[in-house]
Amino acid sequence: MIFLFFACGTQTADRPALQDPSPVSESEKKSLVQQLSVREGFSCSHIKRKDSLLREFSRIVEEVDKPAWVPMRAVACMIEIFPAKSRIDLEAWIIDPNKKGIAFLIAGQIEKIPDQVALSVIKKGLQGPHAVDIRTRLEKLDDPRLQSLLYPNAE
Repeated sequence: MIFLFFACGTQTADRPALQDPSPVSESEKKSLVQQLSVREGFSCSHIKRKDSLLREFSRIVEEVDKPAWVPMRAVACMIEIFPAKSRIDLEAWIIDPNKKGIAFLIAGQIEKIPDQVALSVIKKGLQGPHAVDIRTRLEKLDDPRLQSLLYPNAE
């Protein structure tokens, strides 16, 4: 029973609890999901930026599955608005066997992520269940930061 408690969402050394400086209200949560749900004309720049959104985007990725583009857009906004602060979530999602589309999205947007975070995320991705497909996508980007990870034996 105690194992289940710890396995189901408590903070860990790898995934610390985020602090909400100013929590998002229920109406703001609903509004955020609605903004992410629009079919056309969506842009992360239209979302009012506040630090508590990082946690909310993360929750949306974990909890909202319809329409399918909502969690994808949440990840894209995390990368755009909070690229460095999103490292823990990005690392978790790029190796999650149930989040293949999100893993591919992260790999495709790696150029938007700061060096330290990008290298950490890609290192995880190249060891995860989607490694072959992620490698293929990264090779097409021709990002010099990734060369040592993609071709470790090249000199």
